[in-house]
Amino acid sequence: MSVRTSARPCAPRTVASGSFGRSRAAPKAQSCRQQRKYIPGYVQGLARVGVRGARRHSGVCRAKQETNAPLEAPSLNDTLDALKNTLDDTDSELPDDGAYGRKLPVRASSSPPPKPTTKPTKQTYVPPTLSEIAVEEGGILFKKTTRALSSLPLAIGELFVIAGLSAVGTVIEQEKSPLFYIQNYPDGSPIFGFVDYNFILTSGIDHIYSTWWFLSLLALLGASLAACSSTTQVPMVKVARKWEFLQRKAQFYKLEVAEEIDNAKMSDLATLLAKRGYQVFTKGEALYGFKGLVGRLAPIGVHLAILFILGGSAYSSLAINRGSTMTPQGADFDITSAMRKSPLGTRKDMEGSRLRINNFEIENYASGAVSQFYSDLSVMSADGEELYQKVVSVNDPLRWKGVTMYQTDWSLSSVVVNVKGGKFGDEGKNLQLPMAKLEEKAGVSGQIWGAFLPIGEETERSGISVLARDLNSAVFYKANGEFSGVRRPDSGKEIEVEGVTLTVVDIVGSTGLELKSDPGVPFIYAGYGGLIITSFMSFLSHSQVWALQEGGVLYVGGRSNRAKFGFDQEINNVLEEMPETN
Repeated sequence: MSVRTSARPCAPRTVASGSFGRSRAAPKAQSCRQQRKYIPGYVQGLARVGVRGARRHSGVCRAKQETNAPLEAPSLNDTLDALKNTLDDTDSELPDDGAYGRKLPVRASSSPPPKPTTKPTKQTYVPPTLSEIAVEEGGILFKKTTRALSSLPLAIGELFVIAGLSAVGTVIEQEKSPLFYIQNYPDGSPIFGFVDYNFILTSGIDHIYSTWWFLSLLALLGASLAACSSTTQVPMVKVARKWEFLQRKAQFYKLEVAEEIDNAKMSDLATLLAKRGYQVFTKGEALYGFKGLVGRLAPIGVHLAILFILGGSAYSSLAINRGSTMTPQGADFDITSAMRKSPLGTRKDMEGSRLRINNFEIENYASGAVSQFYSDLSVMSADGEELYQKVVSVNDPLRWKGVTMYQTDWSLSSVVVNVKGGKFGDEGKNLQLPMAKLEEKAGVSGQIWGAFLPIGEETERSGISVLARDLNSAVFYKANGEFSGVRRPDSGKEIEVEGVTLTVVDIVGSTGLELKSDPGVPFIYAGYGGLIITSFMSFLSHSQVWALQEGGVLYVGGRSNRAKFGFDQEINNVLEEMPETN
């Protein structure tokens, strides 16, 4: 069986080549470069400045290689003697250079050197201006600031702080009235000993996402991401795009994968790489191929997507207009008046527009529980013209010129009854009685609304109570609390209570709407979409392959930033498929 060996001279590696069936070059002895560590440092320094005596150690190195004897460092006296002999031998050839105390070679010429035609001009020192100094110092400060902001621990700390504050904003209700916080967070029993309504309203936790310090944290995180991209990701992409051909086989020894193949052609390798999706380029006897460059660009896309999300969130906090309203059926309201003014102003294009509630209906299950509620809405112009109409429900809002109107709640506004008898007369009179929510009152469970119809004199507090849980029925009680009966609005049946005759005409419902105009939402959605795409793209490996043809020998090497084991397997498979040439 033939043996295949690595081309790396200082680290010989023997690999069985059962698939190729061709022999490789024998491993070489350790190079003089690797043995250079035995040469004293001062001799290496002399060799770098051009003293020839130090170069004689290369002969010692070669002699040691030839005899395979261990290399020993020369003594100080031997080294100085060698340097002295070398300088003595060259004294006749090297004129003295008083500036550095060493010999310089004489230029062979039969004629004297030409005299200068012009006198050298003296250069005068021109001090920099204040603006130049400011620009230079500003550039230095900018680089230091960028380097500090690109710190990974700093970015992780910023993320943890923002996540913690977002959790606080999720637990503590946002954008509620001061009375709400006074009732739910009294100072008599603060949470954790200090979180009460006074702390919440003073620190701004009631609107945490629009406070200056939360927006400052978002800006700081955005600056860290931008600094990281400019100092790390962008230079990596520039390096990845600047590819070059390898012209010396020694360059292949530095790659992660390096192979040497006898009786192989570079054109066959190019064909096999192209079949696997590589972009292949050739120049003379050299080849370069790559694939997955988008994997290098993906981290920059991830940072840009997060910046879009942060920017959209900040823009939403400053420009959002929103509000809520409970409007009875048949009424209308001004749209801009129903929304709170944002720090960046109101929607000027919506001024004068009104929203009318044409109808409100509730859909119930067979058990009587509410399953869905619908509102028939119309957007009206300032002149009373209907501009847009839609029936909305939960999860099916109305959108008009960037304003979204959600169906969020419902209530009972009033009950319309026809009253006959007593002080109301025998002809009958329709009365619309306003209804109030009795939930959480003593002896009341669940959602229930009540109305009161006075039947006595103005000084008397006697009357009929009307209760309802939905739009389908009303319950009547006497002045002493005794149950009288139940009637439906569409039945037309009368009921006599406390000497008067009552008929339920209608139960009027109210629709609860939430209005919101958030111009930052498109940026947030775009950022999240880009984040998903670029996150998957970042898993793509950027693989590079080089090859060099020297006669019948083909040197192949490559590297990859991810999936290194898979890349090694891919190169092995390519080399296995390489046809052998004569």
